[in-house]
Amino acid sequence: MVKIEVVDIEKPDGAEVVIGQGNFSIFTVDDLARALLTAVPGIKFGIAMNEAKPQLTRYTGNDEELEKFAAKNAVKI
Repeated sequence: MVKIEVVDIEKPDGAEVVIGQGNFSIFTVDDLARALLTAVPGIKFGIAMNEAKPQLTRYTGNDEELEKFAAKNAVKI
């Protein structure tokens, strides 16, 4: 049986959130960050990814507040 759990996502007013899943790569966060910066010049963002082993959350961005929200939400998921 599949267990579904609702997770509240926190974000600043006016911010958009995208949640996805991908194959593991140590470069995933940096690749996505580069894609965002290329597609939307001047974008402010925070991005995070969870790893299984070792259990850790990688995050980056160009806005400290958004980075913190991204990391906090990734941990909750």
